Amino acid sequence: MLTFGLASVSTGKTLDETFEILKSYAKQAKEAGCTALCFPECFLTGYLPKEADSFSVSRDSHIFQEISNLSKSLNIDLLVGFMERTDKHFFITHGIFLSDGSASYYQKTHLGEREKLVFTPGNSLDIFTLSCGVRFGMQICVETHYNDITQSLSLRGARLIFAPHAVPKIAGNREKIWNKYIPTRSYDNQLYFACCNLWDEDRFGGGVLVTTAKGDILTSFYEDKSVLHTFHVEESEVLPLDVTAKRKYYFPATRRPELY
Repeated sequence: MLTFGLASVSTGKTLDETFEILKSYAKQAKEAGCTALCFPECFLTGYLPKEADSFSVSRDSHIFQEISNLSKSLNIDLLVGFMERTDKHFFITHGIFLSDGSASYYQKTHLGEREKLVFTPGNSLDIFTLSCGVRFGMQICVETHYNDITQSLSLRGARLIFAPHAVPKIAGNREKIWNKYIPTRSYDNQLYFACCNLWDEDRFGGGVLVTTAKGDILTSFYEDKSVLHTFHVEESEVLPLDVTAKRKYYFPATRRPELY
């Protein structure tokens, strides 16, 4: 049995304060037996597109070495979102910090219309591997609306999708919206989907949803408060699929791309 954690939590007032929040949740997740913990989109810096120039951070920031050290000392993988700054561009990025001290990064490839005014899209749909051996992909917020992304990640071996969000309360009821399409993503591609959303008292509504590879809702949380939510998966449920075989109900294996 594998245990994973999802944090629906608010960003601190400073980078150091946010790191203390991250550390507290990481310790709680470790005590709960989690092998990995995912934080929401842009949790580390805050989701502040109009203020990206002031709050974004580059990968050489000391904070990432601190997160990596924390991951290693607690022996837990940490997935942390932030606004990334490079010499010429801003990105919405999620860092993957493994317990062996290594780090990888995923840059959001599909942006919302307002995000396009500030951020540059990434150009790679990467597959990552957790320390426990589970292969996974990332779909950040609006990217979950693109089944092509999910199908591509599934065909390349992902058995779990982490989907960190930064959706404000004004966007609508998170439970009703996620329930319309996230179970379908899981069912059609036979993988687990794990969503978490930023939360604060004023702007972000929070929320957690996990669906199974059969499209069933495994667990969810929609109360208006921060939470560390855990879920359990049998290792056999996240073993690699042979996508070339004609597996029952694995629809991507029998698609006809020459028609599309």
